[in-house]
Amino acid sequence: MKKRNQAMANLMKEDLSMLSGMGKKPQNKNVAVDLDMETFDPTEILPKKANIAPVNKPVTAAVATEVGSFYMLPSGKRTKCQLILIDEPASQTKVWYGNPRYHEDPPVEDILESIESNGTNAEPVKVKLNNGIYEVITGSRRRKATISAKKPLTALLLENISDDDAKMLAVIENEGRLDPNPFTIAASYLALLSGENPVFDSVTTLAKRLGKSRTWASQVLSINDLPDLIETSLTENEKYKVSIRRVVELATLWRRIIKENLTEKATQALSEYQKLDLKACVEAFKNTLEVKAKPKSYSIKTEKDLSEKASVVKTPDGLAILIKVDSNNESDLLTSLNETIKSIS
Repeated sequence: MKKRNQAMANLMKEDLSMLSGMGKKPQNKNVAVDLDMETFDPTEILPKKANIAPVNKPVTAAVATEVGSFYMLPSGKRTKCQLILIDEPASQTKVWYGNPRYHEDPPVEDILESIESNGTNAEPVKVKLNNGIYEVITGSRRRKATISAKKPLTALLLENISDDDAKMLAVIENEGRLDPNPFTIAASYLALLSGENPVFDSVTTLAKRLGKSRTWASQVLSINDLPDLIETSLTENEKYKVSIRRVVELATLWRRIIKENLTEKATQALSEYQKLDLKACVEAFKNTLEVKAKPKSYSIKTEKDLSEKASVVKTPDGLAILIKVDSNNESDLLTSLNETIKSIS
């Protein structure tokens, strides 16, 4: 627990160092590292200009006229920002509609204990203010966890951020997570390419901005083409535990099924499973395509030559006799085989 708290304190340190004034390094660079996390009070390390968002008061009252610090957006633009503490995240915040997890109910058990012991989230969520409500651009799990723990939410308020920058920020943060939901990642990629004014005009430019190959970006996008039955059959916990490469493998099989006009047969195969998980989906798709496992290949070592056409060889299963006969005629082939067997008997 102390190691995890220490890591979270380091994340807090990064945001605070940026907020301390135009990128200047804090005088005491170990301030976050040396925090006693067992008695940690988040309000003690907030900058002097940070505000506590009050309950039952207009939220705009929590926003200072002069913020004084800046945040670099994915587009390269800078926006004024402010570190705040939101007392009632359940009533004062909501997940921004462009957040990839907007419709999700993600598990929070892995971060709940830390938030309960620390009194808040160590890594601030990114929010923007809209009609008196803080909209969470990134950090929906941290928001849910603070609500569950009945703790205040530490947030970085971005004063002026476009939808394009917000979408990109959400995708970049999800990419850095150790356990992203593959379906969420795929949906966020698609969101950056969709709409009347997409953030990116092609998969190539999207991949380049994310630092990924075009092939990988295309494979992730193909997850969106999978039947809805697959995603809806998985629990939220299962979605977060499954490897994105496993889902990409499944999407690759689905593309082959579409190409061979076998979608109806494959969908029928999925419906026959009482419990549909990723393993069952792969099995159903492979059965639809009649994909057979490739025979195992291995090298053999000649131990002894018995004749010109026969040798004792060593295989992974033990010793064997290798007989080499060639013929275009089946009758001649059998005759040659019998003669070779007689000669070594």
